[in-house]
Amino acid sequence: VEQPSRLVFKNCCFCIPLKTGCLILGYFYLISSIVVLLMTGFGLSFIVTMLHHVADAIKPLMITLVVLGSIILVLILIALPFNILLLIGLHKEKKNYIKIYLIFQLVFTILSILLRITGVILSMGGYLTGALTTLVYAVINIYYLIVIRSYYLKMSKGAKNVPAQLYQDGCVVIATTV
Repeated sequence: VEQPSRLVFKNCCFCIPLKTGCLILGYFYLISSIVVLLMTGFGLSFIVTMLHHVADAIKPLMITLVVLGSIILVLILIALPFNILLLIGLHKEKKNYIKIYLIFQLVFTILSILLRITGVILSMGGYLTGALTTLVYAVINIYYLIVIRSYYLKMSKGAKNVPAQLYQDGCVVIATTV
C-alpha cells in the first residue's frame, strides 16, 4: 500500500492551480535571479572601486564582501540555466527536468542560507535584520520547493494512469500499462 506524501499542495497560495502557480513562481525566480545578478555585479564593482579609498581597518571586511559577492554571482550564474530548465519542464510537461531542478534548488537554497548566515555573522551590527531576512528567505524558498515538488508528484501520479507510448518500427504504438 502506497503511503500518501506529506506536504503536498493541491493549489499554490491556496487559490491558484498548481501548474499556473509553478509557472508564476518559476518566472519570478528567473527574473529575480537576473535582478540579483545585476545588483550584485554593480555592488561588487563599487566595492572594488572603493577598496583603494577606504581606511585599512575596513579593508578586510570589504574583501570579505567581495568574496561573498563573488560566490553569490557564481551561484546565480549556475542557477539561471536551471531556472530555464524548470520553465521548459513545466511548459513541456517534462518530469525529469523538474526533478533535476528540485535537486538543484534544494542544494542552492541550503548554500544560499549558509552564505546569508555567514554574511550576518561577519556583518558589523544589523544582526536582527540579517537574521530576519535570512529566515524569510528560507521560508519562501521552502514553500517554493514544496509547490514545485507537489506539481512534480502530481505529474508522477498522473503518469501512472496514462497509457505508455512505445516506439516500434519507427511508429508510435500505444500500449496500456498494467
